[in-house]
Formats: sequence, structure tokens, C-alpha cells
Amino acid sequence: MNSNERDLYNNKKIYKFAETVLQCRTHIN
Repeated sequence: MNSNERDLYNNKKIYKFAETVLQCRTHIN
């Protein structure tokens, strides 16, 4: 796995995590 692939993978994880957090906050409000 080269550095570009690793960055892409990490970005996908972060994006997925942020999406989940936003959904949770939306439900609370």
C-alpha cells in the first residue's frame, strides 16, 4: 500500500466517521 492509497483510505474512514457523527447530532436535535 503506497502513501496515496493510505491517505485515500484514511480520508474515507474520517469521512465515514464524520457522517456518522453528523447523523447522531441531527437525531439529538
